[in-house]
Amino acid sequence: MCGFTIATGFIKTFPQLIACRLLFGIAYGGTYGLVMSTVLESVPEKARGVVAGFTQQGFSAGYLLASGFHLAMNPYGWRPLFWLCGGLTAPVIVLHLITPTHSVVMAQSSTGNDAADERGAVGGNLSFVKKLRYVLRYHWKPFVSVEFWEEFSEVSFPTVSIPNGWLLEPAFSIGAFWLQFFYGAAIGNLGNLLQQLCPHPGIRAAFTGVAYNIGNAVSSCAPSIETALGERFRTSSGMPDYARTQMGVVGVVIFFLVMVLAIMPLESLNKSWDQEDPNQDIPTQAVNSYKLEALEQSDDKPTCEEIA
Repeated sequence: MCGFTIATGFIKTFPQLIACRLLFGIAYGGTYGLVMSTVLESVPEKARGVVAGFTQQGFSAGYLLASGFHLAMNPYGWRPLFWLCGGLTAPVIVLHLITPTHSVVMAQSSTGNDAADERGAVGGNLSFVKKLRYVLRYHWKPFVSVEFWEEFSEVSFPTVSIPNGWLLEPAFSIGAFWLQFFYGAAIGNLGNLLQQLCPHPGIRAAFTGVAYNIGNAVSSCAPSIETALGERFRTSSGMPDYARTQMGVVGVVIFFLVMVLAIMPLESLNKSWDQEDPNQDIPTQAVNSYKLEALEQSDDKPTCEEIA
């Protein structure tokens, strides 16, 4: 991420900009998925929604920090801003080195549960291709629904990044603040939901990172759409009416968010994802589901005593 960020400051053409940001996105997606899996694995189950929502506010804080740097460095042009941001990855490296590794599952090993050591690994040792083949063959519906959820979620996020200094307007700033506040609370839980929706416990880092990055890529067109609409719909003073534009875009996006969430296969949630062995070809939950489905379709149903 540091290298691609610094390289962005040296680009000469628009295709070079797209290439640098695409490569940065790939690196970032790989980092985000792994970090979210590790963070949620290190806190108790009941706290994961709150923790995921809290960490998501880092995006809002980062945007504010970047805006401050941009304002301060404006006399020097836009290139030094990327060079500065490249250096900001250094604290991340330091934090990574000094932060202790902890897993709720791995902590069980102290009680004599040897299997917890194998389950503690985010990805396990099973071939990535095998895990991916299993996901795409048997559980493509959760993957597709997660992609749509991410795309709509990310489209709603750039709606507060409007050009021409509109964030300095008091009323607009208040609206942007509350949109960010509730967005962070909602989208933060998505990190927890992605872990539960992931069909295979050994692919949850890639599952989260890829879904998040595709959503970012699709949503990148939102500011351009809003700018075009703002130029079309103007206020009485002749200025672009970004308030009306945002109200329309956000309203449509939230509607589709609710629709996607309503049809999302929530019955396949695995709340015990951190207890699953990531080295299995077919996860334990799936095996139990197959057995239950076979029993339901069988004419010779067992008695309660036999099941017990």
